[in-house]
Amino acid sequence: MTKFFILAFMLVPFPYDDLMIVQEPTFTDVNECETHVLENWNQLTQWLEIEFEGAPIKSIICVDEEVVKALNIGSQV
Repeated sequence: MTKFFILAFMLVPFPYDDLMIVQEPTFTDVNECETHVLENWNQLTQWLEIEFEGAPIKSIICVDEEVVKALNIGSQV
């Protein structure tokens, strides 16, 4: 079964990482993921801004595990 993850892009100055893969919770389809993001928008954005030390959020999307693997950023999913 394919898993879906929340992927957040932050506006962070170079050379810092500007991408966060939210590994928990995972979802079984994109609609479930998008619903979770919309229902938990405030908590999610507050957490991301803390993690990125106040950097603004550029975008948040839901992607399947193949997209995450293709990013090849060194973390295992």
